[in-house]
Amino acid sequence: MNTPSFDNQHNRIGHRWQRDLNAGFSVAVIAIPQAIAYALIAQVPPEYGIYTLVIHALLGTLLNHNPLMAIGPTNTQSLLVASVLIHVVSGEPMESPEARGQLLIQLAVGLTLLKGIIQLILAGLRLGVLARYFSRSVILGFTAGAGALIAIGQAPAFLGLDGPQDYGSLPAAVTILLHVVGSLDAISWPAILISVVSVVMVVGCQAISRRMPGALLALLLTGAISFMFGWSGDSVPLVTWTNFRFPAFSLPVLEAGRLESLLGAAFALSVLGMVETYSISRSVAATAEGQPKPDREMAAQGLIHIVSSFFGCIPGSGSFARSAMNVHAGARTRYAGLISAIVVAVAFLVGSPLMRYIPLATLAGQLMVMSYALLNWRGLRQIFRADKLDGSVAAFTFLATLLLPLHYAIFAGVLLNLALYSRNIGSLKILELVPTDSAEFEERRIQSPGTLSSREITILQLDGDLFFGLADDLGQYFRRIRKSTSRVLLIRLKGVRSIDTTVLHRMAAFNLSYRAGGGHVLLSGVSPMLRAKLQRFGLLGQLGDTNVFTAAQTPFQSTSQALVRARQLASEA
Repeated sequence: MNTPSFDNQHNRIGHRWQRDLNAGFSVAVIAIPQAIAYALIAQVPPEYGIYTLVIHALLGTLLNHNPLMAIGPTNTQSLLVASVLIHVVSGEPMESPEARGQLLIQLAVGLTLLKGIIQLILAGLRLGVLARYFSRSVILGFTAGAGALIAIGQAPAFLGLDGPQDYGSLPAAVTILLHVVGSLDAISWPAILISVVSVVMVVGCQAISRRMPGALLALLLTGAISFMFGWSGDSVPLVTWTNFRFPAFSLPVLEAGRLESLLGAAFALSVLGMVETYSISRSVAATAEGQPKPDREMAAQGLIHIVSSFFGCIPGSGSFARSAMNVHAGARTRYAGLISAIVVAVAFLVGSPLMRYIPLATLAGQLMVMSYALLNWRGLRQIFRADKLDGSVAAFTFLATLLLPLHYAIFAGVLLNLALYSRNIGSLKILELVPTDSAEFEERRIQSPGTLSSREITILQLDGDLFFGLADDLGQYFRRIRKSTSRVLLIRLKGVRSIDTTVLHRMAAFNLSYRAGGGHVLLSGVSPMLRAKLQRFGLLGQLGDTNVFTAAQTPFQSTSQALVRARQLASEA
């Protein structure tokens, strides 16, 4: 009797595993070239990208809240790491290139540990919600700047040139461009050919199908071309590997003298990773798990980074491209990430003889395509058309990304955004209400305290959030009313969402001085929550319970009742 039901359940489980297996393989074939490229962007040997990809995926299978999100090295995280490492190492005397390389690895792994600790602290303080407040204009400006930086950074490899050895005091983008312009006589045409073939392969495969592994096919084809024509390592430099084994467990090294210079970068990596992870959970890899839980996801990311730092991993995050591929390929459970990790690990260990022939120009071409994808032209045009202020934030963040260290650039954009937002909300939203013969109220906009009507009863309507920055503006209206012939001030608070103690203090002070001159203050449209706050502050007792009217269901009902009381008080004055 139970056999058909058991068979159906067995078939469903098998179908789910088949889809996870397909998704795992699909993500792995696009992840391998990305991991290699992102490690090179981060200024570390390519195998560290593979380490990070595999270990982050394994840990993510256990810890991620969103089961379909693919994590590992990403372009923006690697670019930020590179910006920091170049800034820290630049100018330090090195005994040899090998010593410099070891220091870069040490600093990158140290950043991984610091990022994990900071993410755990932010999650413990429940600050994951801050990811919601990074505006689209800042994110688009930053990612566009990151795309431009990646393209500039890959220009030497695209042309077959060596990169600059010393970045000096100029921004890295400027240094690289000057280096390329000064080395044009040394460009390698075979390297340019390899780069162009790589671009054509990636773009062509994307045009045919999103699931075609264009990057992997380009690696195989260009490696074969370079080997057959004898270009390998001569006119076409190859990717330099230092190890084809996974690292053993070891403690990350953090020198106290460099800790201060790494902390700010680790915090920026944490915040950027938080924003990326939250955005992916909200859109690309949305699942039946429900609403995104930024604190839960950030705690998982923190643990992943702390543990992975003991295995030589660089900072990573959720990946839009790999998460989208995971969903598009039909992943149903978190085991798709486990399959992807196993496939990448086996390919790395078994395919190491072939990986020795990967041209740098191939990866440069692929990164050029990725950098163009980061320049979201449609989104940027939409922002500039809709709101010039948002457009200016995006443009400022873009320029800051190019000219400042990246961990400063993203915060510079956020601070500008907050400044413009504060200016927007920092204006007092106030109307004067004038009673009409039909027992209704006519709304009258007032531009300044000087434009207030001279009436026995003044009715003002306040809206929005009454925070401390508006207390002085409100005080100007209070001073104008105190000097006028008005005997009663009725304030409608129906549209007030919140009110802080600075504003309450200003209202209480005005009430005392106004009452001393024979005036009265009434409040209408007061919500039960606001009424409780007035009582706790002491303003309700100071005004008198009969002068505070709770909001009603019918529009202006409490204000009409308050007006009756105002007329009574005015007649008694």
